[in-house]
Order: sequence, then C-alpha cells, then structure tokens
Amino acid sequence: MLEDGQCQLERKSDLALSSYTKHELLGFIGSGVVILGGQESITVTATVENNQRLESDLSAYSEKMQQEANYKYSYVKRADDLLGENVNRVRLPKVIKLVADENNDPHPPSPFTVRLWWKNWIKADRSIITLIENKRGPKNKRRIVKECQPALKIFH
Repeated sequence: MLEDGQCQLERKSDLALSSYTKHELLGFIGSGVVILGGQESITVTATVENNQRLESDLSAYSEKMQQEANYKYSYVKRADDLLGENVNRVRLPKVIKLVADENNDPHPPSPFTVRLWWKNWIKADRSIITLIENKRGPKNKRRIVKECQPALKIFH
C-alpha cells in the first residue's frame, strides 16, 4: 500500500507490478478477476450476496464521497429501470429531468455524463462503489507507506 492510497500487486506470471485503488481492488476481488495467493488462497465468486457485502464497504468512505456516489446512483438506477439496455444520450434527458425534479437538483448532470456513469456501473456488475470519484494524483510523487520502510531496509 502506497501513501496515496494506491495498492500495488505483483503479477505471478511475469512479476510485473500493477497499481490499483482500494475500491478497484475490491471490485476485482468481488468479481473474481483477482485471486489473492500466498500461504492461503481465496476465491470470491460474483454473487448477489458477495456484491451486497462489498456494498457495505461504502461506509468506509467519507460522508461526502458516499453522498456523491448516492447522487450518481439515483440517476443511473432510474435510467436502468426505465430504459434498460437502451440507455443512450437521446433518451436520457427525460430520465434526468424526472430525477432532477424528484431531488430538487438545480444542476443535473448531462446525458453524456449519466451514460458514462451508467456504463461504468454496468461494467462493475452494478456496484455503487464504482460511482465513487477516483481522483488520481501525480504518478511521480508516490511514496511507500512509512510502516513498510523498515521492512524494505532489510532488502538493501
């Protein structure tokens, strides 16, 4: 785990390092894309029960991030309910107006934005965690978490 909240994993096949955010990693584990190995190995299959367990991890985020995710969710869920697989920028304005009126939202998102949220939400098996803003910091300023530094000195 790095100071900026990124998690780095080493791929077993070629020892390449891959960097992910915590919620990306949880999504991969939940969908079975990533299987953790070591002395103990776990596999997690994508089931409704497992997705609900991952959804409870939304509480690990700040109140502001939770509100933002729920705001986005209100739009993508309604679009999914009303339009199904036919979510597109032409049909979305009616859905957006409906949700904005219900929530008294003076500045609703654009159809392009809602469609992007919806696509990401669908790709993540309708997980609200994917709707949390993932702000990436500068790549060149990563530092290893202070707790890990003593362990790393052993290898030098």
